[in-house]
Amino acid sequence: MGIPHYFIGIPVEDEQLIDLLVDRQKWLREHMDYKVWTEPEDFHMTLRFLGEVKDLSDWKYRVEEASRYSSFSVKVSGTDFFGSKKTPRVVYQASSLPPELHHLYSHFQESDDGRFSPHITLAKKWREGVLPPDLPKDDFTWEIDTCALFRIHPGTTPKYEKVTSGFLKK
Repeated sequence: MGIPHYFIGIPVEDEQLIDLLVDRQKWLREHMDYKVWTEPEDFHMTLRFLGEVKDLSDWKYRVEEASRYSSFSVKVSGTDFFGSKKTPRVVYQASSLPPELHHLYSHFQESDDGRFSPHITLAKKWREGVLPPDLPKDDFTWEIDTCALFRIHPGTTPKYEKVTSGFLKK
């Protein structure tokens, strides 16, 4: 077994938001098939993919140091996709990008390339089906007060394990 992979993200723990995401997945399954459907306990917003990490001490510190940031809210705005509309490789629930989220994102970057597209993945690795022309739009406010370092466990459910958390100021 190789070196585990890790990422830093914001866990989705709001039950109403989880319900909305599961409803979106049910709607998607009526039209499309994907190899990977995100399990409800694995919903998150990725801030940085780390890949293989041998020494976690610096990343644990950076996650815990996020407590200097204040909690904030984002608008979960609707279903969207990455890739072509004919064969979208990822379908996700989009989020607004308020300055507070951008600051938290930047805290974990070596340099900010300006390409952060906040989202919660619903499904990835398209198999078949076509996206309907009218994707659902939502207006859900999500209160963000935590970020975490996650370890990836391929082939298990849940797939992501919280290693440490940083709790934002209330």
